[in-house]
Amino acid sequence: DTNCWQIASCRPPGHWTARGVALIIPKFGPGMIHPMNSITQKLGQLSLLRWKLGTALRPLSFYRWYRYQRSRPPQRNLFLITMNHGGTHWLRQMMVNGLIESYDLPEEIDNIKNFNVVPPYHRKEHRFKYNDDHSILRIQQSHSHYSDFHFKNQRVLLLVRDLRDATVSHFRSYQARKNPNAEFSSYLRGANAAQHGNSLHRRIQFLNSWQIHSDRTLEFKVVKFESMKADPFGTLRDILTWAELPNLTDELIKNCVENASLKKMKQLESTMKQDQGIDRPSKVREGSIGGYQDWFNEEDRTYFQTEIRNRLKNSMGYDYENW
Repeated sequence: DTNCWQIASCRPPGHWTARGVALIIPKFGPGMIHPMNSITQKLGQLSLLRWKLGTALRPLSFYRWYRYQRSRPPQRNLFLITMNHGGTHWLRQMMVNGLIESYDLPEEIDNIKNFNVVPPYHRKEHRFKYNDDHSILRIQQSHSHYSDFHFKNQRVLLLVRDLRDATVSHFRSYQARKNPNAEFSSYLRGANAAQHGNSLHRRIQFLNSWQIHSDRTLEFKVVKFESMKADPFGTLRDILTWAELPNLTDELIKNCVENASLKKMKQLESTMKQDQGIDRPSKVREGSIGGYQDWFNEEDRTYFQTEIRNRLKNSMGYDYENW
């Protein structure tokens, strides 16, 4: 349908997995050495090392977390995997509302995180408040690449966005929060990638990892940010129906969409920042479609298209040849 897109999977050469990490190692022709190779490889190695060290140094914490993760049958567990700057907070907020209303949970939404209802997967200090009641679907959110250890035989909902818009969105956030002198063309080509961790290549690896291994999940569904913008009611109804939430009605879905409106989420974020004494750029933004055209010059477009042709396994329905 128009809201979600099911992808076929294949296992290409150049794939290597290691406990908790999946790396897609691109192939280049003779004499082609990409300047980002060493950086992306080092980032992947550091991520794996950090995970292993954390597990080794805190074995009891990891054991408890592992038991908690395996305490439910896969059918009562759903992973919301989202592209960074792909509309994560918006979809999370709508799904939080969906859980609260469909199960009639005694919860009040007073912030944009609501980690007791939809916790972040890899942050072990957060737990689903209703985990002991298996009649209530547990939803956990993550930006992670695919790995067998975490996601094999699990239900996965993948949120994606046009790579051009997502890249520009992250650049603007990075520029506002960490590097006001950053230039988009340099950022696009991987400048300071070790600092911000969301390079174009990293995003392509993220998409490739899920496209390649989607057949290893129990159930897999892709939803586009652009579909949410065009028809939030229809897209959310499709998602919640697929997730098998009970007691779904048009009124319930309408309330979920309205309670996650841009205006209401900005109010919640403002209150949360005041209560916590936080002064930082907003995570709640309009989320434009096609705004990337104001940022890419001709050389940037050529670079982007070359990287997409050489690296991206499947465009997931996006037309990156059309600007």
